Amino acid sequence: MVILSCKKGVITISLKKRLTFEELVQANRQQILEDREILDRIEDNLEKRAREEISRRREA
Repeated sequence: MVILSCKKGVITISLKKRLTFEELVQANRQQILEDREILDRIEDNLEKRAREEISRRREA
């Protein structure tokens, strides 16, 4: 768990890292992009499996 406290425009994270608000926003944006890539791969995999299952059922 990350605990944030704001003092004089600096965000203090429980991991003892000090980040400006802009740095925190940038880190958050980067994490969102990484999460989006993972979700896209999961979605592609699910769609592929669904197509394969439909194909198998047609052949049966």
